[in-house]
Amino acid sequence: MYKVVAIGGTFDRLHKGHIHFITRAFDIGEKVLIGLTSDEYVNNVKSNPPAGGQNSHLLHPLRKSFEGQESFGGQAKLQVKIQNYMIREKVLKNYFRKQKLLNRVRIVKIHDVYGDADKQIDLDAIMVTRDSLEGAKAINKRRVINGLKPLSIHHVVLQKADDEIIIASTRIRSGEISRWGKSYRMLPVWGKKIAEDLRSALKEPIGELVEGESGDIFSIAYIVKNLVVKTQSSMIITVGDQVIRLCNVIGLPVDIAIFDYKVNRKKIFHSLTDLGFSNSTTRIYKTVKNPPGYISLTLVKAIRKALKEKQNHKESILIKVIGEDDLAGVPAILFAPLDSIVLYGQPKKGMVLVKVTEEKKEELRRLITKYA
Repeated sequence: MYKVVAIGGTFDRLHKGHIHFITRAFDIGEKVLIGLTSDEYVNNVKSNPPAGGQNSHLLHPLRKSFEGQESFGGQAKLQVKIQNYMIREKVLKNYFRKQKLLNRVRIVKIHDVYGDADKQIDLDAIMVTRDSLEGAKAINKRRVINGLKPLSIHHVVLQKADDEIIIASTRIRSGEISRWGKSYRMLPVWGKKIAEDLRSALKEPIGELVEGESGDIFSIAYIVKNLVVKTQSSMIITVGDQVIRLCNVIGLPVDIAIFDYKVNRKKIFHSLTDLGFSNSTTRIYKTVKNPPGYISLTLVKAIRKALKEKQNHKESILIKVIGEDDLAGVPAILFAPLDSIVLYGQPKKGMVLVKVTEEKKEELRRLITKYA
């Protein structure tokens, strides 16, 4: 229909919705001009500094507390960084190369909503979603002022994940869905007793097993602490009483802690003081029921709610489980924001550190669906 069609966006973590949007542009245009937002634009408009950009020093408050710059809890809103421009551009080019579309596309860096679309003579149309419609109208107003013909505006319906909510990069970064619209909330294990073969598979470390020197628990804890400090984590979640106690002893601050006062299913601890929490520690406290061998809906809801609350609160959030917390690491990993760290104990071996990534979530999702 058109010689040149313009589209624009951040295209962070190129996902199913992005690909549908891009495909529609190629359907109506011989060539496609992509306005890719700069790191500065992302930083100013999205209020979310890009990874590796000029604000990459804005890390989890934990990092600053260890460096003596400010105490833990200095900021409440913990955000996962948008990928920097170089990464986003590289991913797009790789996609177009695989689709044999490189000769039909041009990517330009844009620093505002207009880019150069309000000045370019050779543009014929612009493809938008409901979120970018107003920007397209603003571009056309500028084009008229500049003596150019307004662009034909074509609207693309946003794609939905399998939970019937729109696929968005923010949802991927926050840990709700995969790039292909798979919602972790829709998994068939929630609220059910976990099959024995799945429980057996989950006994293997999901992340990095830290064994320490001769199995000494404090040696293990300090190794974990050093690993955490080196990681630009968005959130730290602990599962299990012994892990929480060790984190408190060595001064590793935790955002969300899940516990049941038991070690190896035997009641060992009786109070928060036993777990190393001082009376002055600020926290939000929740109690949920989770029978042995289950991942109850109440536990899942409590973890999801805690993750959302932590975005706007400085306090640590404590979730006391009545029953058993052994499987709580599964929903913690699946619902945690990207770049979070989940710590849990590996009986008689050490501590497991899970860096929450898209790959790790997908690995765990596939494992669950295999046995569910």
